[in-house]
Amino acid sequence: MLADNDSTRFFDAIGDLVQPGPTRTNVNDCRIILVG
Repeated sequence: MLADNDSTRFFDAIGDLVQPGPTRTNVNDCRIILVG
C-alpha cells in the first residue's frame, strides 16, 4: 500500500478510514455540539 500510495486501503484495513459527509470532501463536515 505504501509503494502504491494507497492510503485509502491502508486506513480501511486498520479501521481508521475517514468517510466524508454530505459535501463529499473532508472540509466542513465537522459538527460540534456543546452541552452546558
